[in-house]
Amino acid sequence: MLRKESAVGAALTSVKTPLVEFERRALEALRSAGLRLTAPRRAVVSLLARSVTACSPAEIFERLDGEAHHVDRATVYRVLETLRACGLVHDVHAAGGYRACEPGHDPSTCHHHVVCRCCGAIEEVDCGGLDPLIEALARSTRFHIDEHRLEFIGTCDACARGSAR
Repeated sequence: MLRKESAVGAALTSVKTPLVEFERRALEALRSAGLRLTAPRRAVVSLLARSVTACSPAEIFERLDGEAHHVDRATVYRVLETLRACGLVHDVHAAGGYRACEPGHDPSTCHHHVVCRCCGAIEEVDCGGLDPLIEALARSTRFHIDEHRLEFIGTCDACARGSAR
């Protein structure tokens, strides 16, 4: 998916691109969590929306610092945790960071990620069909499974073609 760069403020009133829709939903989630929409929080949301790969909290801090935004580490973590709890970002372990959810993502539905080990590209994939496996695991282990994560790691087509030259 391509993400266009834009400023958070003015773009929120323009045409609803995936970037703008994520920013709108993320800022509303922060507001609903009782957090003021400060410039540092808006900067974190904007950076997540523009990123096509996962970003660790440290990378977010460094990138924003490089863009002359003054954001403390606690703000980065607080924003990420709030957005994760709202289902608007994913903690993608294989990529070592957080990534904004695809537009139209329903936080109540199950999906997973395919991560390119070369360039860090991430695709969301539906996980339909895993329910029988989860139920079997719950029975055999006697665990009450209420959450799961599944990531597939490989090489995207663009990187595979580039390495075949």
